Amino acid sequence: MLAFRRESKPRRTDCGDLAQMTRGWNAQAAVVACCAVAVVGVSACGSPAPIPTIPNVVGLQLDNAHNVLKDAGYEKFDDIDALGDRAPLWDANWAVVKQAPSDGMPLEYSGVVRLDVMKKDDSEIRDFLPQDSPVLAEIDRRDADRARRQEEEERRRAEEVNKPLDCSEPTFEIVVETWEIEQAPNSFPAEFTRGDVRVRITNKSEHKIDTKGVVFATGWRDPTGRTRSTREIGGLPMATEVVPDPSNKLSPWETLRPRETKEFSRTFLTSFERYQTDGAAPWVDEAFVDWRFSNPDLEELCQKERQAGPP
Repeated sequence: MLAFRRESKPRRTDCGDLAQMTRGWNAQAAVVACCAVAVVGVSACGSPAPIPTIPNVVGLQLDNAHNVLKDAGYEKFDDIDALGDRAPLWDANWAVVKQAPSDGMPLEYSGVVRLDVMKKDDSEIRDFLPQDSPVLAEIDRRDADRARRQEEEERRRAEEVNKPLDCSEPTFEIVVETWEIEQAPNSFPAEFTRGDVRVRITNKSEHKIDTKGVVFATGWRDPTGRTRSTREIGGLPMATEVVPDPSNKLSPWETLRPRETKEFSRTFLTSFERYQTDGAAPWVDEAFVDWRFSNPDLEELCQKERQAGPP
């Protein structure tokens, strides 16, 4: 009598199959073991866990790129200057021009994403940004605004030059000047420090001017009665006081419109300068307005006129 043996084909077994194939305590143990292996990405009971893929962040502002990657589950970034060895200190000033791995490539969440970046002001950045980049759109708006302002400035300069030339120099007056005596009035020599100073500058021209304020030298009589001046130290404008205080502003220049008058003030520190006198308070020995025409073309024309002298 012939005997036949049937060979069954192997089939895929998952955690549910194990639960049905076993009963009781053995069933629970099999399922737990199967799922524990699946956690590490290689399941004995199913297919491997998929590896996540990188989102596209090229063309984004650097801080926005970091946020997109974090939302996708990535926490480690390596920001590299594409043009040198600068360190991105303020992410909002930088944009991503290249990434590794590239868009759609697999990378475990523990991996590091390299981001090649450029500053928004770099002239080469346009060549590296995609057309749909929000940073490129921002740069286009910025450049258009700069071109508009430059065109407007050139138009105003042309209008200024076409006006009748008026090279009148500004005038000034010292409105307030106070002195603090540092020693008792009956002591000798007397010692003074400058207190508050307020000056008034008037633009006498039909054109706009820029001014740094009034520069002045101080005169006093020393305890021997000799007349002294800060001009002796180096002459104007060295070793002099300036109103307003230039150290308190990002730009030292103030603009005055045609025929405009503006006041400037300054409170001097008591340790700024001390003058020992024969008892009389110091005074302003010499002063002038530090100024220029706002339009460089007018400044050049008036300089030539002043050098030529009166007709």
